[in-house]
Amino acid sequence: MFEHCVNSNYYAIKEMGAEVIPVHIPVLSEVSWAQMKTIQSEAYAIHEEHLQGEKEKYQPEVLQRLEDSLLAKGYEYVQAQHIRKRAIASFNEAFELVDVIVVSTPILELLWWRELRDSENLYKIF
Repeated sequence: MFEHCVNSNYYAIKEMGAEVIPVHIPVLSEVSWAQMKTIQSEAYAIHEEHLQGEKEKYQPEVLQRLEDSLLAKGYEYVQAQHIRKRAIASFNEAFELVDVIVVSTPILELLWWRELRDSENLYKIF
């Protein structure tokens, strides 16, 4: 089903007159890790003051994630920022060739968001 959706969108874009060409962004496989490390590293810093005196205001899952942020290593944050710079450069280079980049969303993320959307858990996260 997912492959059908991706293919349908691909052909719809082509039918609208777009010239579809493949674009390779090699650093893309590292971006997810870099995003996670950046968020993890910055999360505690942003919430530190509140965590010192108001832990009870956080939901247990959120509190656990924030406390886990303390495990983030400084060198990982630096590596993540290097990946970020390379990703920005790669996207800028790609946008010299194209006006739009269309990527598929991994099916597991799609299913997770669907499950989350259909439950009250969505409101707990945001």
